Amino acid sequence: MHRLAVSLALALAATPFAASCQDTSPGIELHASCIDNAPCHFLGGDIRVELELRNVGSEDVQVPAEFYRRRGPSVKLVDRQSGKETSLASNPPDARLLKSLQTLRPGQSFRFPWRILPTEISRFAPRPIDVSAVFSVNLTPGARAGQAHIASRELRITDPAGSTQASLIAVPGGATAGEPAGSIVLTARCIDNPTCRFTGEEIVVELELRNDGQQSVQLPIRYLRRMGPRAQVTDNQSGASTWLRTPPRDRSLIGELEPLAPGESIRMTRSVMPHVLQAFAQHPVDVSVEFSLNLAPQNPREEGHHVKRRIRITQQPQR
Repeated sequence: MHRLAVSLALALAATPFAASCQDTSPGIELHASCIDNAPCHFLGGDIRVELELRNVGSEDVQVPAEFYRRRGPSVKLVDRQSGKETSLASNPPDARLLKSLQTLRPGQSFRFPWRILPTEISRFAPRPIDVSAVFSVNLTPGARAGQAHIASRELRITDPAGSTQASLIAVPGGATAGEPAGSIVLTARCIDNPTCRFTGEEIVVELELRNDGQQSVQLPIRYLRRMGPRAQVTDNQSGASTWLRTPPRDRSLIGELEPLAPGESIRMTRSVMPHVLQAFAQHPVDVSVEFSLNLAPQNPREEGHHVKRRIRITQQPQR
């Protein structure tokens, strides 16, 4: 039985994939659905998506499943109101994983999660949100643009019915509960180490919480400075994750709100210690660190109050 290998080697060998995806199909379809949110409503938190590559053909197909899980899809957002487009960032490719193939028999599939951050939507599209998210996977990674076979699937992301000014962040007691989504933005950078390269020393990260809106926002600034962000470290090689330790919560500061004026920001630092990376991650170190701040700490489990930012720490220069 002929086995169709969806891999770099096959792409470079000038197989039938050289035709456009409209003309030739390798029997692989891409499907996408919003996890725990079937209508794909934008509620101010992450849009969590499950992607599925399914063999709809009559023959076995080999795919570099782990490559796709690590790389993630290409994602393009299209504002259905204005027609403008933007492409979102994805993870750097790891060509070593192209040699690790998984066989999908007819009717079989494999799934992997992805997410769109709330700021990626709110800073791009006006309210009410009405955005198409186009997910694409290159079934011939490494092939030239004219020879690549791309599987795509579109999801529509909207505000809930009747919502015209839903807020990304329901700031407790704030005077600007109707402030447009995306007014509060978290950024992160490695101090004195712009590529966040791990050299066996402490990685010091500066985080900036900035008001990009047009009105002041009330925030528990002292609480945020005292607690700092939560930090989840994920090993990009194994997929394992762990949380860095945080100070005990000081509930007495939760109700102390201060205004953050438009254009103003607060900064704080968080360290990633070398012994944590050396004990937890596979070598060479290649981890993602997601920092998150809860702007409404009296509601710790409500994701809609969180702002997040990820960095990548590696032992090799990032490509």
